[in-house]
Amino acid sequence: MRRIHASMISMAAAASLLGCAIAELQSDITATQGRVDAKQSILASEEQTQAELTRQRDQLRTDLRSRQLSASQLKARLDQMSKVNDAAPAATPQDRQRKSDRARRLAESTRQAQALEQDTSISQQEKARRLEELKVKTSNMLDLLLKG
Repeated sequence: MRRIHASMISMAAAASLLGCAIAELQSDITATQGRVDAKQSILASEEQTQAELTRQRDQLRTDLRSRQLSASQLKARLDQMSKVNDAAPAATPQDRQRKSDRARRLAESTRQAQALEQDTSISQQEKARRLEELKVKTSNMLDLLLKG
């Protein structure tokens, strides 16, 4: 009888340990799933931002090629792209570097457009020529920035 009782106690202890191990595994699985869900959310946000930047780049490139944009209109469009870039998440060092590079180049093009807009020392013909050069440069820069 004692042997049966001791055997039952041993089996109960083993079952209890097994239950704890299963509960711990379930907790680990839940925590891992939470991390995966968080990473997927960040990825979706980054993909959405990239898609928006690409859409704006394509629209600006089309506008640069097909119609006359004034320096102030170009500046406004670049400001808009900078705001989208600023709102973009950057989870990895590579993402932060790309975001920083985009911000720097967009800011430089914006400054150039603003300087051209405010320059009263040159003729309208020279201003138009410089604006066309800036449009081409901006279009090429946008292609490079959004490929990465």
